[in-house]
Amino acid sequence: MNSLPEIESTYRSQLLETQQRIASAKQQIYRIALLRISVFAGGVVATVYAWPLGAVVVVPVMLLFLVAFLYLVKVHNRCFYKKDYLEKKAEVNAQELQALGYDFSAFNAGEEFIDPAHSYSYDLDLFGNSSLFQSLNRTVIRRGELTLAEWMKHPLLKKGAIINRQEAVQELTANRVFRQKFRVLGLLYKGKLADEDEIRQWAQSPSRYYQKRVPKLLSVLIPVANAITLSLLLLDVIPASLFVLQVVIFALASTIYSRNITKIQSVYGAKMQILNTHSKLIELIENQYFRTANLGQLQLRFKQGNHSACLAVHKLSKLLNGLDQRNNILVAFVLNGLMFWELRQMMHIEAWKEAHASQLPDWLDALGEMDAYCSLATFAYNHPIMCTLAWLSIRFA
Repeated sequence: MNSLPEIESTYRSQLLETQQRIASAKQQIYRIALLRISVFAGGVVATVYAWPLGAVVVVPVMLLFLVAFLYLVKVHNRCFYKKDYLEKKAEVNAQELQALGYDFSAFNAGEEFIDPAHSYSYDLDLFGNSSLFQSLNRTVIRRGELTLAEWMKHPLLKKGAIINRQEAVQELTANRVFRQKFRVLGLLYKGKLADEDEIRQWAQSPSRYYQKRVPKLLSVLIPVANAITLSLLLLDVIPASLFVLQVVIFALASTIYSRNITKIQSVYGAKMQILNTHSKLIELIENQYFRTANLGQLQLRFKQGNHSACLAVHKLSKLLNGLDQRNNILVAFVLNGLMFWELRQMMHIEAWKEAHASQLPDWLDALGEMDAYCSLATFAYNHPIMCTLAWLSIRFA
């Protein structure tokens, strides 16, 4: 068991180390930005010089620089994510240092859970500013907050269930790295915690394109037609203008579906990005070894046979990120002209929903339970002198 000075020293050293890594990450972002500009400029110059040589030379040159540029974009995005992660990690350690000084203002006080009609929570001030809930609360998802409040308002009554929960909290108390990573990953989502409710609504909404004959046919015919035309262009059978004209016509035709897709994306698009955060939280749980019964059972809710909830949610997150390419008008125009991109993405997203939507609520509930466990465990870690209930077996004569 660590002493309070040791706990404070751990948080301070973590904060200092993280701040140093943030400075390094910012320098890396700057260097890659310069490299991206250089590759783009080099691609333009190379294309201009190769243009007189015809499509056989121009197309490979453009593709080469395009691949290099897109790779750098991907690396750049990873660097930004790393910086965001480190900044949240520094924030978490700073908050815990404040909490050790009994300043819990950084955490939600749970005022929405105040219930004057409850048998004891209102009299004991369990919720609200400077309440017990605020001192315990380290939740990062809405379901976690609701679960923690539910546990406080409706405590367990059976001995076996109480012991199992205590053991789960004790296991997580000793695993500071897991708890802190869980909280940091959760805080990376920049939307509202209430967006989880929108996810549940989306899971129950009907599909518009999946398994419909015309959309399925178009999603196959358009790429095939473009592949044939591009092959004829590379063989100098047709002029480049004909291929460009065909792509433009297909892009304009794709607008038939764009209006409905825009409506769907405007309602659920940004809010669904919370799934990217959830996939990382689920992955963290799936890859962790748990010895206690409650945590082991919770982990199994994400693993059913050979199916992994992490991979499933991550796949949906990638599909949603792909659909966001339509926000770039030029990119969307080209992709729609080449393969009806928006329609294909929506069909893939709806196919995912048909396969996994029924499991999504339970995954969110399981994440909420782990979130609540981490809150209790963090409080226990920060207050090592506090004790948990011990059970004695006494036989009376």
